[in-house]
Amino acid sequence: RRLIHVRTAKPALAAGDYEPQSTRGQGSGVRGQPGVSSPATAEDAAVAYLRRVDGQTVLVVANLGARSLGGVRVSSEDAVLPAGRYAVRPIFGGARASTLRVENDRRLRDWSPVAVLQPREVYVLELSPTDGGARVREQQWVP
Repeated sequence: RRLIHVRTAKPALAAGDYEPQSTRGQGSGVRGQPGVSSPATAEDAAVAYLRRVDGQTVLVVANLGARSLGGVRVSSEDAVLPAGRYAVRPIFGGARASTLRVENDRRLRDWSPVAVLQPREVYVLELSPTDGGARVREQQWVP
């Protein structure tokens, strides 16, 4: 129910462009921890995608598998966001607020939203530019 409410409240989730992102595992402190899959399996069960509409950007990260995944990183193969800093605000899931920095190539690079993705867990994260430069460039951005 809560996810349905979030989808209704965030137009990007309901009608935004769907842009799949790459996920991969990295070595992390959770490797070898009981019940946490090795990073190599992260590609099989973790998915991430951006949704965008009318200046609103949302990143969805999910573990579709039955085991916890440690060290999952999100990257983009293409330019997806204007360069700058972004406030990452969780709107669904247990992630904590954080920041994301996008360099001049406008790609996501090995960004880890959480240390461990629990089985069948979904995070919905709103990305908002925190500096004036990114905000201006976002209005002109056409992927």
